[in-house]
Amino acid sequence: MVTTVAIEEQNMLHNLEEEERVKGILSVLDHCFSLATKINEIVSRMTEKRVTLEEKMIRTYFHQLAANLVSCAASIHQSLANAYGDGTTRHEQKTQAIVALASELLNLSNALEELLAASEVIVDDLLKILRYDLNFLEQYYEYGLYTKLTNECDFVSQSQELLQRINQQAKT
Repeated sequence: MVTTVAIEEQNMLHNLEEEERVKGILSVLDHCFSLATKINEIVSRMTEKRVTLEEKMIRTYFHQLAANLVSCAASIHQSLANAYGDGTTRHEQKTQAIVALASELLNLSNALEELLAASEVIVDDLLKILRYDLNFLEQYYEYGLYTKLTNECDFVSQSQELLQRINQQAKT
């Protein structure tokens, strides 16, 4: 026979809203790490070619972008770890606080997902060229790419702003 207390305890231990939000957050974090891996490949492949000024700037740009993206993911994980690992027993108030936090983090994760999707287009194009022909990259693509990255896309600034928002949320 299931008692009211047992049902309440079960609800405190498993909340569908919490599960849905946390899974959404983790899906974005998976994408984030996948893109960081692609950026690692870009940097690695660029070391295989003759060094140019543009190549140095592009490499630095992607190092910073990867650092910002991984920092965003780390801050989100830390916020979740702090919420779950405060050493208190799970009760309804704590569950609701976690659901509220997960909701805020999901909103920030959605902003991160938009940034990931936009930057992945550039990353995939660059990887295609790096895998195909390093000479083409150097002669026809590097200069325009760096100009596009810094003047049109500016993913580094966007990722820094998002990291600040995530870190600000973690302080509250």
